[in-house]
Amino acid sequence: SAEVCETNMGDQTWVFFFFQAEDGIRDRSPSRGLGDVYKRQFKDMALSILPHLMITSARKNQVKNDIVILTATSGDTGKAALAGFADVPGTKIIVFYPKGGVSRVQELQMVTQKGENTSVVAIHGNFDHAQSGVKALFEDKELEKELAAKGYQFSSANSINIGRLVPQVVYYVYAYAKLLENEEIQAGEEINVTVPTGNFGNILAAYYAKQMGVPIAKLICASNENKVLFDFFQTGVYN
Repeated sequence: SAEVCETNMGDQTWVFFFFQAEDGIRDRSPSRGLGDVYKRQFKDMALSILPHLMITSARKNQVKNDIVILTATSGDTGKAALAGFADVPGTKIIVFYPKGGVSRVQELQMVTQKGENTSVVAIHGNFDHAQSGVKALFEDKELEKELAAKGYQFSSANSINIGRLVPQVVYYVYAYAKLLENEEIQAGEEINVTVPTGNFGNILAAYYAKQMGVPIAKLICASNENKVLFDFFQTGVYN
């Protein structure tokens, strides 16, 4: 379960998200791994909805093929996507991750995932290589024809899929609505949002919420050890 907390710093309100862990222990300490503890709940929620959005959409559009999900991960998305799609009828999922580029806990979470329709592949390289490989598979027209002939088609569970982002946009609308309901802010008052994020998908959902009209002033990214994008912005080198 999620708890939205706010605090005033200067002349603006900052919003932080805290979560009830599965073991029932609530931890608000940033030192306990923002990305590993808190963001897990963000992605698990969004990715538990995505497969059902996909299947419903496929039926409405008379799509008869099974959907094969290709996903590249820098750590967090992989486990959440695998758990969300595990044993969902009409789907299969293959997750690609950079060997040595995710934490040991994240790797174990992925490779021990149960499900008859789940597969995990480690690649040599970084997340960008994994993502580029997935995009190349999507763009391979000959492969697309071969798959269609066998009753399959590709889709993605990464943030390039709007079905992944839509449920996450709701978090920020909900947070603002709760602050209003609790009379902790005034209507139209801007807030700052701090989001634990790896590949910036979750903060992208916050950006969409801001563009849709939620009064958000600043978006702050908090990265864990999977900080490739943080390092890129600091050094200009993507590695």
